[in-house]
Amino acid sequence: MPDDFPAEGLFAGKYRIERVLGAGAMGTVYAATHAVLGQRVAIKRMHAERLGRPNARERFLREARAAARLRSEHVARVIDVGVAEDGAPFIVMERLDGEDLAALIERDGALSPATAVEYVLQAAEAVAEAHAAGIVHRDLKPANLFLIRDPAGAPRIKVLDFGISKLLDDDLALTRRAVAVGTPLYMSPEQMASSKDVDSRTDLWSLGVVLYELVTASLPFDDGELEELYGRVLQLPPPAISTLVATVPAGLEAVILQCLQKDRKLRFPNAAELAAALAPFARERGATLAARVAAALGVATAPVRPTELLGVEPRQAKRIATLDAPSPEAPRLPRASLLAILAGLVALITAATITAFVVLHRPASSPSAPRPRNEAPDSAATGSDRPK
Repeated sequence: MPDDFPAEGLFAGKYRIERVLGAGAMGTVYAATHAVLGQRVAIKRMHAERLGRPNARERFLREARAAARLRSEHVARVIDVGVAEDGAPFIVMERLDGEDLAALIERDGALSPATAVEYVLQAAEAVAEAHAAGIVHRDLKPANLFLIRDPAGAPRIKVLDFGISKLLDDDLALTRRAVAVGTPLYMSPEQMASSKDVDSRTDLWSLGVVLYELVTASLPFDDGELEELYGRVLQLPPPAISTLVATVPAGLEAVILQCLQKDRKLRFPNAAELAAALAPFARERGATLAARVAAALGVATAPVRPTELLGVEPRQAKRIATLDAPSPEAPRLPRASLLAILAGLVALITAATITAFVVLHRPASSPSAPRPRNEAPDSAATGSDRPK
């Protein structure tokens, strides 16, 4: 039993607390079991010291409301919500057995490109559903992408922590215009400037940073000092992935670079377009996962070739196009046109054959017969230069 819970009794009258699972800036997460149903759950309770901060309670409960609106299998399901006796709000969620991607990278290092892309495509499905509901996550990072196994043993990503999500249509004004909310290493340039003025494309930037980290085990913008980090994000390009990991396809690097365009207008317009560009680099499920992202967003989108990207440096785009472009096919003429051309060739050959036959068999005394090329004309034979 955790120290801050009573040794006897049930939390909220029905949950038996077992142990601490983890802690973050907003609260602590506990493993618990429903005393009657026997259901294993996770309870996130807000830190008591944060209760006095403006809008802290509302921001904490926003996570429950945001997650409750989503039905994706890639979002941790919210079961209950309430306020404890000490006034601290809490959220009851499904308990997940596994580990987050931050722990996975720390233990195993970089993932294979195909595995990393599949994990990001799964996360993109949850993000797409959130965007369709007018919700921007604003804190996507490996620590908030939790890896579990489905009943068949296949890997499944769960997106966690909608605590600082932004409802595009809300009037709560919980985020001041000049305040940056999120984890700086994964924040877009516009989010660094003002977390209030972001849209869904800030999440696409974060997914690009996540994918960069998954395939390289390093961050595209990393510096010990916060001001220097901001300067790198706002002004400098990320280190080329090809200089860090040789096995990452050039086309995949181009997709990541487009996510990390500093001008959000040059990024992918939505999660479905990003998923379509990533699909060729996943395993055989790539097209299926991309279609699920489009369905979650409620749009129909055609697959986008990784080489047909906006905002990629011309030299990089040319190199990628050379590597990935299909061989051009010769244009095919209609059958009628081919027959007409063939008939014309036969007629031309026939005419040439007849002409040659006539010329070769013409009598030599014929006045119209052509004179041999080395014989002088008659007028020349009567002249003063005629040999004697």
